[in-house]
Amino acid sequence: MRIGIIGAENSHATKYATTINNENKFPGVKVVSIWGETDEFAEKTAKAGNIPTIVKTPEEMIGKVDAIIIDHRSGSAHLPAARKFIDSKIPLFIDKPLCCDAKEAKEFLELCQKQNIPVNSFSSVPMQKKFLEFKKNLAECGKLYSLTIMGPADMASPYNGLFFYGIHHIEACQNIMGLELENIKVIKNEENCFGVLSYSQNRTAILHMIKNAKNKNFSIAASTDKGSQHVELESDENPYLTSMTKFITMFQTKKTDINIDQVVQSVYIAQTLNS
Repeated sequence: MRIGIIGAENSHATKYATTINNENKFPGVKVVSIWGETDEFAEKTAKAGNIPTIVKTPEEMIGKVDAIIIDHRSGSAHLPAARKFIDSKIPLFIDKPLCCDAKEAKEFLELCQKQNIPVNSFSSVPMQKKFLEFKKNLAECGKLYSLTIMGPADMASPYNGLFFYGIHHIEACQNIMGLELENIKVIKNEENCFGVLSYSQNRTAILHMIKNAKNKNFSIAASTDKGSQHVELESDENPYLTSMTKFITMFQTKKTDINIDQVVQSVYIAQTLNS
C-alpha cells in the first residue's frame, strides 16, 4: 500500500513516516510521496522518514498512491486539500481538526458518505492507554456529575486559535460525555479559555484550555456519586501508533467507522469556544 502525505510542517507527518517507513510497524505499507508547505519542510520530513518522492503539487499523487494523509497545522487548510481527491475517491485520513466550520464539516462528510469515499478524522488523546483506563474505572464509579479536562491550547495560535490543541479536550470530553450537549458557556481571560458544557442528565464538563501549560500532557478529573478521581494523561510510548492502526486499517479495508455527528459537533464546540 502506497501512502501520500499532504503537509510537512506538522510534526505528525514525520512521526507517521518514521513509524511506517523506518520502524516498519505496518509491513507492506509505505509512505511514498509528500507535499510540503515549503520546500524546506518537505525535504526535512522526506529525509527523516525516508520518503522517496517530493511532489510539487498534491494532485501529482493521484494514480500513484492508494491513500492520503492530510496533515496541516492549520485545520482550515484540510478540506481545500481533501477536495482535490474527491473525484479519484482515494481513502483520506484528515488529521485533527477536520476543519474549522461545522457546516463545512457536515457538507464534506456527507459528500464523502454519498460517494463511498472512506474518510476519518480524530484526536489521538482518547486512544491513549491512560485515558482508556480512566474511562473504564469511571464506568464503575456510579453516576457521573462533572468532568474536567485540562491541557494546552492558545487562543492566539496562528493555527486557527483553540482549534490547534483544543480539539483534544473536546474529543476526550465527547468520548465520555457522549453527544447529548445542551448548552455551551465560554469564559475567557487574557490568555486562557474555559468552556462549560452542559449535558443531559444534569452533567457538566469543564474544558480548561491553558496557554502556558507546563507540558503538552493533558489531565482529566471526574466527580461521581462514589467519589472523585484524577489522572495525568501521559502519552503512550508511541502516542500515534493506535490511531495509525485505525486509519491504516481503513485504508486497507476501505471501510470507515466515522461518526459524522460526533465530528461535526467537535468542530461546532471548538468554533463556539474560538469565537
